[in-house]
Amino acid sequence: MGTAALIAIDWGTSRARAYRLDAAGRVLGERSEPLGIQQLGGLGYPEALARLLGDWRRDPVPRLACGMVGSRQGWREAPYVECPASLEHLARGLVDTVAGGVSIVPGLSTRDAAGAPDVMRGEETQILGALAADAPRTLAVLPGTHSKWARVERGIVLDFATFMTGELYEALVAHTILGRLAAAPDESAGAAVRFVTESIVATYTPGATSIVRRPSSSRSGLRTLRSVIERWAQRMASRSAGVEVREDAAGAALAAPGAFCRSWVRLSALM
Repeated sequence: MGTAALIAIDWGTSRARAYRLDAAGRVLGERSEPLGIQQLGGLGYPEALARLLGDWRRDPVPRLACGMVGSRQGWREAPYVECPASLEHLARGLVDTVAGGVSIVPGLSTRDAAGAPDVMRGEETQILGALAADAPRTLAVLPGTHSKWARVERGIVLDFATFMTGELYEALVAHTILGRLAAAPDESAGAAVRFVTESIVATYTPGATSIVRRPSSSRSGLRTLRSVIERWAQRMASRSAGVEVREDAAGAALAAPGAFCRSWVRLSALM
């Protein structure tokens, strides 16, 4: 096994995942525990960290964490950094824990044209690691329960918007007549995640309509649900003229842990 240069942690609401990285950002080891901030019970954060890391605790290397661990309900609050923001801005906003030797990455905040606030925690690390520092303007889409659409240019998150695509899908399937048409008896609990991943990934060229990947299913219920959710995508598309087409922004480049690891290594160099 190679020499570790960094311990990086993606610490969310339900799970905590730790990665042992070398100086080039290669993953030497990975560990995961159901120790999210809402799953600790009476366990303190230093104890949860020790359980997650195990013998990695002896590695004399920096420790970086991102995600909900930096929220007000987490280990220690890392105040949001306002967009536009780069990795340098995030590095200046790092917050250290009193115990455990962990530096927590702050999230990002923005406001839309009407002044309504929006926030993200964890996704900023993934987005900035997915793209090269000199990448032209790109629309990065992170599908999920609350999908994030971020405009990124040359290493700077310009702004972003959150859309309730996954939650909308779940609600329609579980609580409307359309759900009876959309859900097959043999579909797994991950159907919503697959649907959002396949249907809401979109990229744009200047002046063009959105290009949305569609599942092969021709069920009328799924088509109806998709048309509803695509309206969310079209709203974002109307704001995104001039965004370069980048299939990787919604695919392999954003896949964890790769994108996270690239950001963590870059951040560690700025500490």
